[in-house]
Amino acid sequence: LLSSDKWLRHTPTPEHRASKRQRILSRALSFISLPEPLGRDFKSSDYDEGINMIAKCLPIDVAVEDATHSKAIILFNLGVVHVALKQFATALSCFTQRFEALCAAKLVTPSLFVLSLHSMGSLYFNCGLYGASTQCFEQALEIADSSNDIDEEQIASLLNCIGVLHFHKHPNEAGKSEALFRRALYIQRTRLGSIDSSVATTLNNLGRVTCIAGRFKEALSVYQEAFDIRVKALGNDHLDVAATAYNIGQTLQQLGDYDSALEYYDRFINIATAKLGRLHIDVALTLKCV
Repeated sequence: LLSSDKWLRHTPTPEHRASKRQRILSRALSFISLPEPLGRDFKSSDYDEGINMIAKCLPIDVAVEDATHSKAIILFNLGVVHVALKQFATALSCFTQRFEALCAAKLVTPSLFVLSLHSMGSLYFNCGLYGASTQCFEQALEIADSSNDIDEEQIASLLNCIGVLHFHKHPNEAGKSEALFRRALYIQRTRLGSIDSSVATTLNNLGRVTCIAGRFKEALSVYQEAFDIRVKALGNDHLDVAATAYNIGQTLQQLGDYDSALEYYDRFINIATAKLGRLHIDVALTLKCV
């Protein structure tokens, strides 16, 4: 399954691509009025699921860009700045205005659309608005799939995001999430190699759904690979290393290997206490497991 070429994009004809872009643009024009406003409670996880926007400000070439295109990039950059300042409602307004500017000018710039929708989807996710978040990521994936301008790494990121959302919305229906994670993982391994931190994030997500399905030995193998990659890529004291250590501890506990489980719980407690403080709820929950 993992070596199947069906996980890679097919190359559509130019005529098919142009027609599909027109359909996407029509939906995009109506889409901007659909997302819900942000609530007051913005909860960003301490641990990486691969869904949060990690974007940098985009450059503007005034000799090439027209006024509307430049305005859209400026709005996106403002959105990135407001995310960094934790002014999330203002950030969403910037991303939405940018999306509107692109649509109004009929500038179907796939990479700009995808970045805007990914950013909006991340903000909605952290506010618990999973329906709006899913809509953003699925729209972004459709745009990315219809273009040769989006690299496979971005496709994998979107697949992972949709898998995470499905997991949160339907935790007892892990099959769809597992398929999305495996598809993302195949692309990431092909394009990024085997020790990239995003590969470890997808593996960690895959381990969760495998564990929920009761396939504990398989989950342990997946988690262990994620743990090894995260240690190499991030260092021994990173919170994401701690998160995978906790997951390994839980899986070992399910398998009855309590001594090994305790070792990984201790790893989590040592890192999390240093990073989050000894009164953090996750430290308390792990002490309860111990």
